[in-house]
Amino acid sequence: MGNGTTEQLAGASDWQTISAVVIFLTVYVLVIMERFKRSYVALSGAAVMLLLGIVDVPKAFSTYIVWETLALLAGMTILIGLVHRTGLFHFLALKAVMAVKEKPMLMLVAMTFVAAVMAALTDNLTAMLVMTPITLLIAPILGVTPVPYLISQIIAANIGGTATLVGSLPNLLIGSANSHLTYGSFLVVLGPAVLAILIIVILLLAIVYRGRLRDGEPNKKKMKKFDSDRAAADPLRMKIGAAVMILTLTGFILSESIGIDKSIVALIGAGIMLFAGVKPVEWQGAIKHVEKDMILFFVGFFVIVGGLNEVGIFQKIALMALQITNGELPNLALLVLGVSGIASATTDAASYTVMMIPFVQELGVQLNIASPHDLNVVWWSLALGASLGSGGTLTGSPANAVVAALAEREGKGFRYSSYLKVGVPVALLSLLLAGLYVHYVFPLIQ
Repeated sequence: MGNGTTEQLAGASDWQTISAVVIFLTVYVLVIMERFKRSYVALSGAAVMLLLGIVDVPKAFSTYIVWETLALLAGMTILIGLVHRTGLFHFLALKAVMAVKEKPMLMLVAMTFVAAVMAALTDNLTAMLVMTPITLLIAPILGVTPVPYLISQIIAANIGGTATLVGSLPNLLIGSANSHLTYGSFLVVLGPAVLAILIIVILLLAIVYRGRLRDGEPNKKKMKKFDSDRAAADPLRMKIGAAVMILTLTGFILSESIGIDKSIVALIGAGIMLFAGVKPVEWQGAIKHVEKDMILFFVGFFVIVGGLNEVGIFQKIALMALQITNGELPNLALLVLGVSGIASATTDAASYTVMMIPFVQELGVQLNIASPHDLNVVWWSLALGASLGSGGTLTGSPANAVVAALAEREGKGFRYSSYLKVGVPVALLSLLLAGLYVHYVFPLIQ
């Protein structure tokens, strides 16, 4: 390993390492138990990390807390809340119900696929911020619980986001560290694998949820009320809302080429909607749409994961991986894929990827790899593992927790354990299929 990693491993005392692991495990168990607010638990754990000196306060705020993600979340929740007031989502939901002829199972397949495509075009967080309110409107009309739809869309968004440079934060981090890995290369190399995995997973989800959705009876009263509510909405405001949403999503797609961070795009969209799409008296209500509890949870959790990084937990695992594979690149790629999948599901995919990037770069030096292209198989494996694995739990990606929080706010929440029963098996299956792709297909396209 490089000098920076060696110094980091040597600098952490045994008591700090043990403390960091205990803090992380305690916080994670309490989050799963759901007896306390997640934000309280995460911030408490982060405070202990800071008090014990495991993470320096300046470094926690400058390095580990991903402010861009938090700004994107704040901007999009405000924007979505304002567009919701225009009746646009009611209109889209009604059209969707009519398109599938009020069939819950067909709706599951359609919306799951749409969530994956939207995640690939924008990112998985944005996709779920858009899809979740629509889903919460559609499910009552179909006479079914929204939970199967929401869980399926979380999984699909994480899979779909794996296909492109901007689809997931791990991919964006990997791409920014490698100028030769372009938007097109992500799509060409990872796109076929993602499409195959997505089709298999959608079929599996349809089988898993067929019993819960088969008995759904469309609610004609709600549909009529739904239609009348949409008709009563201000058409001009609805058009403004649609235009702002389209411009914002277009901004996400073009953000990389025009050099503007997606969080800025989201905040600009929210600002335009505040001044052009709603009345000033509604501004206060729009601010309430910001998920403060969720944002505070991620602030704390980012610091906790940063503490694990500071004491060298992830680096030690990576060193072991190098020893296990004897430096053989194909085996190392598969191991990176598997470890990344598990680590991203149990911690945070973005923070894990930040730690892994310098490690993979150092691998290239140690293995005497002259061309950056020769290390691509490891980079692609990291991208697949981090992005696919993040769909295994609600804490693997901000998008996952966003859906859970929004559903809970509307009284349609689901337990952490309920998600694990579906998310973990699907993530393991996705990683297995990705492993087959890396082993058998990558050698043919390198």
